[in-house]
Amino acid sequence: MQPIQIRLTSRLIELIDELVNVYRNHIPRITLPQDSLDVLYTLGAKYTLALITDGFLPAQQLKVKSLGIEKYFKCIVYTEQLGREFWKPSPAGFERIIQTLNVRPENIVYIGDNEKKDFIAPNKLGFATIQMLRPARLHTSVCEQAGDAPQHIIRQISLLSALLERL
Repeated sequence: MQPIQIRLTSRLIELIDELVNVYRNHIPRITLPQDSLDVLYTLGAKYTLALITDGFLPAQQLKVKSLGIEKYFKCIVYTEQLGREFWKPSPAGFERIIQTLNVRPENIVYIGDNEKKDFIAPNKLGFATIQMLRPARLHTSVCEQAGDAPQHIIRQISLLSALLERL
């Protein structure tokens, strides 16, 4: 079987760049599930919340804005602002949260969904870690080393408050 060769013209390259730009800078029409909003409201009244997010900066900022969730977080770390080399699993974003909130790692609980990259740094820093496994989740890869796995797993976000009280 012969490999397919595509000749990219300068116009095609311009069009691709334009499409990527539109994708990364569009205002998304997204909403959080009601159970997630309920948990943010409940936890925000009891704990100091922070958000760490990877991805291209304009796209991530537009997602946060479209979801209307800024008000729940005392600190939002967009790892793209630190540089792509500091996206998860780098500890840089997590260290920024420690510094900004002036808290000790053992007093932080990190909740994520991507086992392949989310729990490596917070586990090494001494955070408690929880993986949220929703039925229609995007990330299904598993970590390669046991120390990189989450310490706790929940399958319903409504169970988060009870788990946090036990930690």
